Amino acid sequence: MDAFFEAGQIVSNAPIMRLVSKPSAGIEAIAEPEFEEAVEGGFDYFIIVHLDFTSGSQSPGTISLLLFRLTPHSKLLERNIQGRSFSSAREESDFFRTTIAGLMPYITN
Repeated sequence: MDAFFEAGQIVSNAPIMRLVSKPSAGIEAIAEPEFEEAVEGGFDYFIIVHLDFTSGSQSPGTISLLLFRLTPHSKLLERNIQGRSFSSAREESDFFRTTIAGLMPYITN
């Protein structure tokens, strides 16, 4: 969340959800209660990060980033990133910081 703060955005997070499989109706359908809570809290955007693990793997096979505007409700971006292993926590942090920073042009003040 540091990347958002450094870009001047105020952020919060919702509790983690663990799903056995990707919902056929889409991950957005499962997150609907969190969308509603975010709107009630005055938030403008909602980001879902979906980690898709294959059986027995320690690293996700795919990482999906979905960015939504809440009012009016619309999906602004969906980006899929190939999962990978990192040699250190620092490398992992830097990778995700850069990835999240790439979302900033889609968020307007």
